[in-house]
Amino acid sequence: MISSSTSGLRASSFWVQEGMDTFFDWLTDPHNYARLQKKNPIPGQRQADLHREICRLVNSKHKTSWTEAQVKSKITYAKSKYREAAGLNSTGEESVLHKQEEICPLFVRLHAVLGGNLSANPPSPRRTGGKRQREDPVSSDDSEEESSDLEPLDDTSDAASHPNTHPRLY
Repeated sequence: MISSSTSGLRASSFWVQEGMDTFFDWLTDPHNYARLQKKNPIPGQRQADLHREICRLVNSKHKTSWTEAQVKSKITYAKSKYREAAGLNSTGEESVLHKQEEICPLFVRLHAVLGGNLSANPPSPRRTGGKRQREDPVSSDDSEEESSDLEPLDDTSDAASHPNTHPRLY
């Protein structure tokens, strides 16, 4: 039987295993994380290739023997703990951040890359949809400026006086 203190130690030991600092350095680099999330990666940049890249990096630096499956599992676990902590809906209160870091000790660091990921941190339903864009005064001003260079369409153009300038439809 495992005591609650032992199970807590095992859960937290994930974050301090040999090689985790290098693993999280790689994962929290925005360029690397973007590569990992690509929908249609080029050959050599598939997730399995990137898991292999992480294995080689960690194993060479720390003399460990991580496998691609372990890397995939570690990424999945770190993301799940991040999502669990993010579900506390931080209001900026110190106590909420403390609870988030109890669940996911690297919450702030992971938030830098996962916070903008819609699958990890979706916007509230109030903010989705095209309505927001129409209400945005900057967007409407930009579109007016872009279209102001165009001449207005004149329905009373002299197209009838120049019949050869328009293709005929038969």
